[in-house]
Amino acid sequence: MADNVRRGIMAIGIALLIFIVLRVVFWVLGLLLVLAVVSGAVFWVYTKLKHSKPTKDADNIIEMEFEELD
Repeated sequence: MADNVRRGIMAIGIALLIFIVLRVVFWVLGLLLVLAVVSGAVFWVYTKLKHSKPTKDADNIIEMEFEELD
């Protein structure tokens, strides 16, 4: 009888340990997924801004600022 109780307690302990380990693993995987999405979005915005061509208005503003310095 005591042997069965010990086995039951060990089974519950192992089940709890597996549950805790799986929760931590899935939490870390979720964190990595969020990090990948955020870094991908930042990289996408960076490339869009880097390759965007300035408009004529932006050139005129730059020229006006240089004229004011003279």
